[in-house]
Amino acid sequence: MFSREEIDRLISGKPLSDEYSFDDVYETEAASPIRAVCRQIEDLTGVKSRHEFDYGEGFASFVAAWFYFETPDWAAPRPFKSHAYQGLCVTLSRLSPYFIMLEGNKEWDDRGSSGFLPDFPSIDDMPTPVVREFSERVQTILEDNGWIRLHKPDLAGVLSPDIEIDTNLSDLEQLREFDALFYWWD
Repeated sequence: MFSREEIDRLISGKPLSDEYSFDDVYETEAASPIRAVCRQIEDLTGVKSRHEFDYGEGFASFVAAWFYFETPDWAAPRPFKSHAYQGLCVTLSRLSPYFIMLEGNKEWDDRGSSGFLPDFPSIDDMPTPVVREFSERVQTILEDNGWIRLHKPDLAGVLSPDIEIDTNLSDLEQLREFDALFYWWD
């Protein structure tokens, strides 16, 4: 999907286009275009959300926006904490107009929280019917704002063995285009 030049730009933390930065990682969270589209999703659908903008002292090429409803059909199976829900994770690239979708579980209470990080095998995996149905509404909103959804086959291309990416998201011995677009190092 991506040319070698585009992969090199992505893994060096540069946007795919010099004309437009999709989310300047140095902007304040409130000014972020990703934050704005997430607010729009919340306003149009009544969904609740949690976002990961800050990944410590490292760098993440993405923002993981997790959307959920506090209803029984969104409840997580076998919860360990007082708040536990299945949700739609929309992983938005900070360096391009691309996003992926997957389902994930988050739990939290007064003592802490647990969650997940996006990974290649989970792309498009939405086994819970309400999450899958809701993803269609969210995809429409994102596409109306210029975002482009990628699916697992779009990011399955194997990268050249000479390409190295410092990432905490991949356990794969062979890196894929997913790893060039969505990476996090700490």
